Amino acid sequence: GWSPFFWSYGRSALLGNEMDSNDESIESKKPIVGQLKSVASPPVVGVLVGILVAVTPLCKLFVPDVLSERKPLLSPAYNTVVNFGRAAPPTSLLVMTSSLAIGAGIGQEKNLKKEAKESDVGFFVQWIFVSLSRFLLSPVVMLGLLRLAEKYDLVESSSTNPMLWFVMVLQACMPPAQNLVLMLNVADKPEKAGQMAKFLFAIYATSMVPIIAILTVALSRFGLA
Repeated sequence: GWSPFFWSYGRSALLGNEMDSNDESIESKKPIVGQLKSVASPPVVGVLVGILVAVTPLCKLFVPDVLSERKPLLSPAYNTVVNFGRAAPPTSLLVMTSSLAIGAGIGQEKNLKKEAKESDVGFFVQWIFVSLSRFLLSPVVMLGLLRLAEKYDLVESSSTNPMLWFVMVLQACMPPAQNLVLMLNVADKPEKAGQMAKFLFAIYATSMVPIIAILTVALSRFGLA
């Protein structure tokens, strides 16, 4: 839920290019700036900055060495960022819980029957497609990619490195990211955020059975059980 791909392409696919007339005139004058702004969201910038610091000598200025008692010059800044990062998950959980309450209709007037009916039909169809793609299609595709990579000696076999195969299959069968709700709230779309929270709740409840089955088979198949 924190990958650059998720917060760039995923954000664009979820939110689209909705903007008012003022934003549209600005985008027409500065198309390159507008595109960079849509791609380089704060999480993407944070990830790129973190990678830049980690792989360059700047790391020694921020991150303390576990083998040395000497603190880096900019360790207070590093500790501040770490504390903000620790506060992010519980804050996101509060936002998601509030959005789930909105999606359940708590504290809001009841929608029209027609709108509720259309919403129910769309909800069921989306639930079917997402469940099948996440818990059936995605693990199968991942196994196929691993087999293909093994064929060309890009990865080790499942018998040589079973943990790699298990982690990749585990990643492939996980439900969608909860940050989708946070993304919609940041975009000032509380109604859609509530619908997304309600939908993700159904997906996560559904995921218990297939994930247990997939992991049980994977542990046995890769010799990790």
